[in-house]
Amino acid sequence: MMAEILALGNKIEMREISKRLNSEKNESERVYVSQLLEFDEEEDDVLYIAMPIFEGKLVPLSVGARYELYFYAKKGIYAANAEIVNRYKSNNVYVLVVRMLSDLKKYQRRQFFRLETNIEIQYKLFGEEDEKFFRTMGKISDEMQERPYAAGVTLDISGGGVRFVAKERLNSGDKIMVHLNLVIDDVTYPCEAVAKVVASTNARGKENVYENRIEFVQIKDAEREMLIKYIFKEERNIRKRKME
Repeated sequence: MMAEILALGNKIEMREISKRLNSEKNESERVYVSQLLEFDEEEDDVLYIAMPIFEGKLVPLSVGARYELYFYAKKGIYAANAEIVNRYKSNNVYVLVVRMLSDLKKYQRRQFFRLETNIEIQYKLFGEEDEKFFRTMGKISDEMQERPYAAGVTLDISGGGVRFVAKERLNSGDKIMVHLNLVIDDVTYPCEAVAKVVASTNARGKENVYENRIEFVQIKDAEREMLIKYIFKEERNIRKRKME
């Protein structure tokens, strides 16, 4: 049963199946964010989920449309196909009723939903000896731990990486150690990870400012879950503001 895997409040990403099938036609693929609200008491394959949001706005998806759903459950990410069979409003909450078209399957991926947000990020670059130590020992050297961080500001973050601006140009392939402070319900949670630089380019219209894209290569499961929780919380806050 789905209730053995999923829990109320689980974050959901939604991708329209027709868009994915027609991706070779360069149709833009949107990723919507939703939340599991309720299980159906009579039909095991029916779920009630929140009307999704895109770029901070509620999206009234059509009945009959089919989507790939990605559930952020406690034991990992699970995927399944589903069809929207109804939609309604209850107590100022916009609800979609979806019927599952396939079984839940564990899903492994490096890419996650990206949240546009501007928070401080700290980072330090691996030197040659630092990287040798990391490859051999699988952890950061004490010497590197003691070195000061450089500062930047995030443009967007996900469970798989970060895009941020800083005053330093980095090189593609460089490894860096990053530190973020995530504020959830007025409590600050530190998050650290080792990341690889994917790209570093001049920020548009700004001199001596560089836009850096990084992907995590080592991050603790608990800290990735905290990062996803932060992203989901911020998206939920956006949804609440739009509904007020």
